[in-house]
Amino acid sequence: MLHVSKKGVVSMQEVAKMCSSAEKELILSVSSLFDGEFSIDWVEEITKMKASQILSTLEECVKDGLLSRKGPGIYVFLDKKKRQSFTQKLDDDQKSRFHRHIVTILMREMPDDATKILKVAEHLLRISPLDTEECQILLRAGEIYGNSLISEKAIPCFEKVLKELSGKVGKDDFMFIKSAINFSNIFAARHNIEVSYSYLREAKKRAKRIGDCVYEAVIDLHMAKYERLMGKFNSALKRFAKAISKLRSFDNQELKDESIRFQIYFLFWQGRFKDVVEVYERSVPDVEKYPVGHFPVVASIVVGHSYAMVGNITHGTGMLDAIHEYCLKKKDYYLAAHASSAIAMIMLSVNYVEEALKYLEIASREAKEGANFWANMIITVMRSYVCYVSGEKEKAVKFLRKFLKHIERMRLNILFYPFLAELMVAIGKGDLPPLFDFSFEKEMAQLKRVKNPFLKGVAYRYLALWEKSRGSDERKIHCLLLLSSKHLEKSGHAIELTKTRLELAKYYVAREEHKKATNVLRSVRKIPFIDNIFPDEIRSLLQEVDSAKHVVEEVMDVTVEIARNTCSGRLFQKLMASLNRVIGAERGGLFVLEEKTKPPKLALRTSKNMSIEEINSLEFESTRKVLAEIMETEQGRIVEIERNGRRISGICVPVIFQGYPLGVLYHENRLFPKAFNENHLKLMTYFSALIGIWLERERTSNALEFGDLDPTSKQTGASNRGSIYISDGFIGKSPAIKSVMSQVEQVSRTDIPVLLLGETGVGKSLIAKIIHDRSYRKDGPFVTVQCTALTESIITSELFGHEKGAFTGAIARHIGKIERANGGTLFLDEVGDLPLDVQARLLRVLETKEFERVGGRETLRSNFRLIMATNKNLEAEVKEKKFREDLFYRINVFPIYIPPLRERKEDIPLLFQHFLHMYSLRYGKAFQNVPRDIIETLQRYSWPGNIRELENIIQRSIIVSPDSCFQLLPLESFYYKTSEPRTFLTLKENEKFHILQALTKSNWKIYGHGGAAELLDLKPTTLISRMKKLGIRRPNAVTS
Repeated sequence: MLHVSKKGVVSMQEVAKMCSSAEKELILSVSSLFDGEFSIDWVEEITKMKASQILSTLEECVKDGLLSRKGPGIYVFLDKKKRQSFTQKLDDDQKSRFHRHIVTILMREMPDDATKILKVAEHLLRISPLDTEECQILLRAGEIYGNSLISEKAIPCFEKVLKELSGKVGKDDFMFIKSAINFSNIFAARHNIEVSYSYLREAKKRAKRIGDCVYEAVIDLHMAKYERLMGKFNSALKRFAKAISKLRSFDNQELKDESIRFQIYFLFWQGRFKDVVEVYERSVPDVEKYPVGHFPVVASIVVGHSYAMVGNITHGTGMLDAIHEYCLKKKDYYLAAHASSAIAMIMLSVNYVEEALKYLEIASREAKEGANFWANMIITVMRSYVCYVSGEKEKAVKFLRKFLKHIERMRLNILFYPFLAELMVAIGKGDLPPLFDFSFEKEMAQLKRVKNPFLKGVAYRYLALWEKSRGSDERKIHCLLLLSSKHLEKSGHAIELTKTRLELAKYYVAREEHKKATNVLRSVRKIPFIDNIFPDEIRSLLQEVDSAKHVVEEVMDVTVEIARNTCSGRLFQKLMASLNRVIGAERGGLFVLEEKTKPPKLALRTSKNMSIEEINSLEFESTRKVLAEIMETEQGRIVEIERNGRRISGICVPVIFQGYPLGVLYHENRLFPKAFNENHLKLMTYFSALIGIWLERERTSNALEFGDLDPTSKQTGASNRGSIYISDGFIGKSPAIKSVMSQVEQVSRTDIPVLLLGETGVGKSLIAKIIHDRSYRKDGPFVTVQCTALTESIITSELFGHEKGAFTGAIARHIGKIERANGGTLFLDEVGDLPLDVQARLLRVLETKEFERVGGRETLRSNFRLIMATNKNLEAEVKEKKFREDLFYRINVFPIYIPPLRERKEDIPLLFQHFLHMYSLRYGKAFQNVPRDIIETLQRYSWPGNIRELENIIQRSIIVSPDSCFQLLPLESFYYKTSEPRTFLTLKENEKFHILQALTKSNWKIYGHGGAAELLDLKPTTLISRMKKLGIRRPNAVTS
């Protein structure tokens, strides 16, 4: 051990001389283990050397350019290779000990956030064995990397946890199961699929042992995915069907989302591409967080590919192109190769060979960079096919042999693609030399047994071509083509179906049956950009077929859909998809004018392959200018836009209703130049007119649901715009409500506390939810606490939570409302009723965001936005010492007064219409004209119970009214003072009301668990008898 002289201060140079080369090496070797910045204190703690020695060494390295000083006592290596050279000087035992020590330091020193988790995980990967807490950190790190699409860092984290826990049965079962599922999600088929499959097998055994049937079903979905990749198609489908059936029985949205994702995969693998698109469009929101949104990247690639297969080529390739760019930005070349090879496959399927070659070269580079074996196999087959059609037969055979060797080495069944089948036919015809141990007929026979209409359809067509090349009986060829058409129609693969029908047309032309050939061609759906697949011998017949008929049919379908549809989200999604298909666009969006913003701006209402983030980016600036010009001139036009060095074909028309501009309809094609013409512009104009009608209908419907809000008003449509406020059930047009909503708009964009003041029943909870939904916390939780509903003894526990054993009856840890509100909004209703001691604790939370559970010692943090409501005069409560003054000033930052209904009687007709429509649908009634004097009666009443009272009286009046004639019950019977007489409903009316409430709660289910009979504690037959006696009938609007 070195000592410093007591005679005086030793200089840095002297200390440096005192440091041996071995000590310097140890200092730098330990320092090199830190990934990024490190502290001199940390090195001192690990090496047990004097701070002066370490400081002199590090400062010397700063002078030499090896290190950089980032602050007092903080350093970082400048050269990664030199840093690694020092790490290599440590033996394995030293590395393990030092890494574990670093973990201890980082856990102690760093703040609790994602950065700490990732930093600690880097060192845990180099240590073994790990305890439960350390495995938990690695699992969390893997999840963080996975969510950020950093797969190369996520995979080692999950795999390390799995290796550490493998074979160790017990309390860590859940962690193993979660790690196996996460590993499967990211690992997929990147390397040896047996590795992931083996982890899933062990995870399923653990799930079964602990009795978790949910995890069992989820694991089965993943196992089915790998069985399919191993060529066990029928086994995979059986396992998948069983797992999906089990998951659908659970009332859990997350599980439903998971099952939808796997349903997408398996429908695709089953060759049911039309069904893939339908499932996707049912689940996608109006504006998808494109390109991946609520679906993982692989699922989004599957959807994009399916769109192209069902005939929406430009939409599908556009979706894939956007995903490809997204993956490149994330530097995930593995998934980028999947996207670019899918585009190449689509281009090749419609004979755009040059474009396909361009994407094949890109995909090949990315597959190599991302070690994507699967994409590389597909690329190899396509390259073989390109060489064959280009006349380079030797190269074609070379690539084909390479592909088959890959398959043999991986012990997989041949992955079937139409290009491969065509190459096999070429071998059979003698156009290509025979290959080792391969039989075309054997492979086709196997494909016919697989439950996949796409594979069967393609197999039957190539069998027909095979038989034709051998000069077989024409009737046999005809039969095979008909079978091909039948299966491909079921599959929905429009491109391959078109190819089969073209072969049928050729068959009829050869037999001089021109009428049959023409009829077949009439059934060929006209798909943009597939002209290259039409053979010369039937082009003249093709011209006789009215291709405009297909466009007219598409337009008529959408028109009927608009007339019938009641769901704007689904309608606009269908409209965008139809437009993309009809005009040959690959993406598009409906931009609607937002009048509440100053100045008014265009906002994306719904889209296909276009996200809000993208349209707000700098790259989209030139397009935004075009949209603004279209709005100003109110004239549609075809445009060419420069974006990121690419020429984009665009087409844009205004959406107008009764001379009032509502928005803009914009579509584009980034893959094909000059994609649009004047006919497309006319079609867009027609569709925009339909959209204008629907948008106005939707606005009016939201306000009234049926008819004008004010029967005496002559205003309709755009001229009445802005006079009514409707949001999440909060309705009004009075100046008082407009003032309230103006304040809501102002405060929603901030994070300050809000105090809602007003009588009981005025809608304070609705306003609180609107503020939350319009804030940046809208994706976080909205946690409500009804302060009046909780006794003093439990309110503390309910707000702050408690630990197990904190008090009698605390048999388990309870997470409080404040903790649950982390990242979202905490709404305290009737905050004036909080006990004073709870007020004191709440004040501390507001000031520090810190709290402890009851009976706990750990200080917790919760980042939430506070909204409170009260019907009391808090200033008076403060004076009477019933409410803390300091808390009052803390929460009274932005008070909003919500007026009672008697102060805004002009809103009563709107509220009446809203409740009348809502409860008429619920109870299956339809009333004719409502007398004007009913509205006047409602407006004369004082409404001490406010909107809640109004809702109650309308609901009960509907129940006791005849089917077609609304009768208003006496108002004083619903809200009364104790000194006033009360008018009771009859026993029959009360019985009818009670039964209807139970039926509504059970969605009109009578029998079984959760049915109305069970809720009422009656036999189902007794309930049905009473329903008949009381004239209660199931409404048509109810669906089981």
